[in-house]
Amino acid sequence: MHDCYAVRRSGAVGGGHMSRDGATRQMLGGKMRDFRFGWAEWEGLQDACDASPMMVLAQLQSGMPKIQLVSESLRWGLIGGGATRLEAEELVDAHVKNAPLAETIVLAGLVVSCGLYWPEDDLPGKPEDDAALEAGTAMAH
Repeated sequence: MHDCYAVRRSGAVGGGHMSRDGATRQMLGGKMRDFRFGWAEWEGLQDACDASPMMVLAQLQSGMPKIQLVSESLRWGLIGGGATRLEAEELVDAHVKNAPLAETIVLAGLVVSCGLYWPEDDLPGKPEDDAALEAGTAMAH
């Protein structure tokens, strides 16, 4: 399994990085692409694969997923990252379905994992640092 925390810290895993909202930028088709899962994308993935997001991740991490899980994970991640449905479908057709399966399984696992597990210090609603927390507390008094 790829470590999304390492992706965010160093940019070394998968040639990309992870942002504060679980989004990740990874190489696909020779270009860096944005992937992200919001609620609508999780629902789309779940409906397309008849599996929960955690089940999808478990299958991807097993190295033996149904190929639909690979293509749908990347397609929905691209849509969440800002691609239109048509753009996402074209990218998957051109660069996922025509690439080595083992390589795309790793990419799909990384994208789904980054969407599910945000770094602890980057959870939504958590102050940037202690100074921000103290400033907010001081202003409240």
